[in-house]
Amino acid sequence: MKNLLSISDIVETIENQLGTCEVCATAEAVFEDATALLVVDCDSFLRVVNQRGADETLRPEWLPHKDSVKTHVPREEAVAAAKDIFRSWVKKVRQASHQQPSTPTNV
Repeated sequence: MKNLLSISDIVETIENQLGTCEVCATAEAVFEDATALLVVDCDSFLRVVNQRGADETLRPEWLPHKDSVKTHVPREEAVAAAKDIFRSWVKKVRQASHQQPSTPTNV
């Protein structure tokens, strides 16, 4: 399998008891030429943005759990297909963010 695409997006910025947080979505895509198999591993996390020190990364229960999408596509369509899968993932993460508890738990 060859690395095809690595992509991330800050879906939105929210405020909660931890302070300012970025809701993030990521995807790593690989492609197997011999079988035309595209595998896209999607993830999401909450990044606490600190003015001082390193940012903290958390995975609250309300965010979608890691997911892996496998599909067969021609090589010339693989990048576009991976981006389409990522756009769909971003929508799912955004929807979860809008439905988060007003006081997040287990962060």
